[in-house]
Amino acid sequence: MSLRTRALVAALCALFLASCTHEKPTPSAPVWKDKDRTTMRWIPNPVADLMSPEGTFVRAITESFTAAQSGPGRGIDAIRAGGYPGFDHAFNNAWQLDFFGESQGFGYLFPDLEENVGTEYAEIVELRRDGDQFTAGVCEYSSLTAGKMSDGTYHSGGSQSLGHAQWLTFGPDSKLTAEQQHSPMSNQRGPVKRPVDNVFGTWVLTHINIAATDLPQCNKLAPGTPDNWPKPYVRSDPPPTLPNDPGWPEGGRA
Repeated sequence: MSLRTRALVAALCALFLASCTHEKPTPSAPVWKDKDRTTMRWIPNPVADLMSPEGTFVRAITESFTAAQSGPGRGIDAIRAGGYPGFDHAFNNAWQLDFFGESQGFGYLFPDLEENVGTEYAEIVELRRDGDQFTAGVCEYSSLTAGKMSDGTYHSGGSQSLGHAQWLTFGPDSKLTAEQQHSPMSNQRGPVKRPVDNVFGTWVLTHINIAATDLPQCNKLAPGTPDNWPKPYVRSDPPPTLPNDPGWPEGGRA
């Protein structure tokens, strides 16, 4: 519409339609949709007990990072809405807030993405203790996940999607007294994808390296991934979405 036409419309509105206004209605905020339909399976490794407090913390912090990255809002809002209960405290500003939020997730990078499906795998391959602080080396394997696009096809990196490595350092919150401290929950196992309770206890993340290069154990595919898939891999059928393992208790504390 030209400026001249806009002026004419405005004049007619003023003369004949008392209820007509120049102002455009404020658009409503888009409804957030969780596009993550993947499940998480942790590979047992003798270096760490997944049912121990430190195992719980590593699992919950790793999964919360993924959930909050595509959560509603941005920054701390996405952390609180997308992460697991208590993640806003456990996160401890150990990484950039702008990393989190739906505008940073796959929906931003791939506008045609409808949802992520398949099975994500993770593994604790290193675990060290220094006093009350733990350092864990974690691998994540995504080769059996895929993005469902608007044309109904499923896109993934194929058999070249090797594992992603990261280091996590964590332990009791130094800002709290001994009486205020309590460890993460142990023996967390169940059928659901995310916990209902705050499983972090009062422990916090103190350092994270999300792109570690010194964990060669991670340079492999998710279990069962063929080594001859193309990259990218576009197919008409989705990868299998297996049950969460060990998962989290349904309805709360184990």
